[in-house]
Amino acid sequence: MTKNKLQHQRQQQIAHKYSCVINSCVGKLGIIIANNQIAKIVYLSTKARLISPKNLVTRQIVSKIKKYFCNPRLQFKLVMNLSGTVLQIKIWKALQKIPCGKTITYGELAQKIGTSPRVIGNACRRNPIPIIIPCHRVVAANGLGGYCGNVNSGAIKIKEWLLKHESDYKL
Repeated sequence: MTKNKLQHQRQQQIAHKYSCVINSCVGKLGIIIANNQIAKIVYLSTKARLISPKNLVTRQIVSKIKKYFCNPRLQFKLVMNLSGTVLQIKIWKALQKIPCGKTITYGELAQKIGTSPRVIGNACRRNPIPIIIPCHRVVAANGLGGYCGNVNSGAIKIKEWLLKHESDYKL
């Protein structure tokens, strides 16, 4: 199979998987909507083809995500289609209570919830809706820690950008 055919095939797979693909300040985001609820946000390659939202619910969700990049203090009031353990969902709800522009360590959040820092890290790693469930606000005791299960420079740059975006924003 030629390189062009492989690229076309990958683009087709992306088009079938995502409800839409949008540009954002941190790169392209693949958004999955299930049962008219946001179910997943995935950071995609810069080569991913944009896919316009096809229905009102998806357009409304995209609008709220884009508003966050203009004003991170706006709170997301979205119905989410979450799939996880009872403890993961409890942690994801706790993440949403961390104020914009603030951070908390894995250990501090673990103490509040009554679990271990490793469990908090695992829940952050499995967070299906980064940005909306702000796992970027959880940091290691000795630095930033990872982001979305990655410690590579690309993921860390996104985490740094989100934290700076939120802390620098002035009303």
